[in-house]
Amino acid sequence: MPRITLSTTLLAISCAAVLVGCDSNESLPTPPAEAQFISTVERYISLYKSASNELQKSSLRTQRAKELESLVRDRAIAGWVGTLKEMTTTSGGDAAIVIQLPRSNISVRTWNNTLSDTSVPR
Repeated sequence: MPRITLSTTLLAISCAAVLVGCDSNESLPTPPAEAQFISTVERYISLYKSASNELQKSSLRTQRAKELESLVRDRAIAGWVGTLKEMTTTSGGDAAIVIQLPRSNISVRTWNNTLSDTSVPR
């Protein structure tokens, strides 16, 4: 199967994603690290929606960022599966993509310009 290595950004975390091409990622098992990432994001969505004020929401965003950073320590991921939902090019001619993670409403995406993708702090 062909493999595509791309830089993606989700919730202020830049990740290098290796996607396995296939007709449907629903038939592929979700790698444990990816499943944990999805579960964490979904948990914080629920917590965020139930927060009663902006201070609580801000605190949750900070907690979420720390937890996601601990899941993807070097900001590089490999072997995750997803569906390519959108592909465009930047003004510099580089690819900008949106990838839907399996069995979730979560998408990861690159920025729409090369400078933003390369300048995310590491």
